[in-house]
Amino acid sequence: MAARPILCLLGSKAFVGFRWSSVCVFGESGRRYETTVARKWTLAKQWEGEPQLSDFRVIEEPVTLSSNAKEILIEAIYLSVDPYMRIKASNTPRFPTGGLVLANVGWRTHTAVPDPDKEELFGPVVRPLPDFGGLSPSLAIGCLGMPGMTGYFGLLDRCQPQAGETVLVSGAAGAVGSIVGQVAKVQGCTVIGSAGSKEKCDWLQELGFDHVFNYKEKSVDEALTEMAPDGVDIYFDNVGGDFTYDVMKSHMKFNGRIAICGAIAQYNAWERERSTTMFIIDKQLNIKGVYVPAYNNRYYEFVAQMSQWIREGKLSTKKQSPMDLRTCRTLLCRFSEDRISGRLLSGLPNPTRTLRTTLNSQMAFV
Repeated sequence: MAARPILCLLGSKAFVGFRWSSVCVFGESGRRYETTVARKWTLAKQWEGEPQLSDFRVIEEPVTLSSNAKEILIEAIYLSVDPYMRIKASNTPRFPTGGLVLANVGWRTHTAVPDPDKEELFGPVVRPLPDFGGLSPSLAIGCLGMPGMTGYFGLLDRCQPQAGETVLVSGAAGAVGSIVGQVAKVQGCTVIGSAGSKEKCDWLQELGFDHVFNYKEKSVDEALTEMAPDGVDIYFDNVGGDFTYDVMKSHMKFNGRIAICGAIAQYNAWERERSTTMFIIDKQLNIKGVYVPAYNNRYYEFVAQMSQWIREGKLSTKKQSPMDLRTCRTLLCRFSEDRISGRLLSGLPNPTRTLRTTLNSQMAFV
């Protein structure tokens, strides 16, 4: 009997500052499969400054489902910066054919998982996905996954926004920033977003941001003097660097709240950052880091609320046209160039055969 495919989801930290995830399919429970050839991205060498295509390479390795009663075998059907995978075979009834799971296994085509319940940084290596109520399972590594959790809890728990407050989001067209802005609108806030292109700014306006600006064309001081003349109550920081320095120096309200989520402007930089210490002291700013693993035990609570908002039309996602799988490494390099918005997924169209180099993929921002 042929294996009946199911979708499942995977995610793991592959390089500093970036994250990869995947969706998979189960085969018949308990069936032993022949050795499969897995392909995975690895570092050819550690880059200095900005990553280059030559810094990465693909290697192949054999993967076989063993007789371990807990083990499952997964095969990628979506790859992204995060990726998706599918489970081909399972030795445990806890992950039956047709079920969806979220997993942390790395950016690769096939993986045998000997202990799906093992606890790691982002929770169990594999855990069942909740019912998304008809929504695409690809959202589980986008707005209903780690990026969504980061934005949701980073804003609501760390900043506790109130209706009528002004929220500034840097890197607002990214996977996290776009969620933060939309959730802030649901809370009744005035939302300002910054991005690095007209296309991104136009998309943020479609999402309902009250004000947007292209930081490459308008300075932080110029934009915020116009858009937030009374100051900013909450700043959700995804970029760090000079942008954040200027916000904290001149535009935060007294007792303002700042969530430090990312620093993409500095991920590949070696220059020393300008100090913001005196601004923090003088304005008595409340600064909190956003560490999404701290909310692992609230994952299902988050999914229930976010999926409800999506069905009600309060949150939206972004999609992009198909791309070839072989361009995946290019996407990582494009992040530091500010050329990616939303969440990028690469869908592998055939969930029952081994991934080959020539396989085309569907890309979606979610």
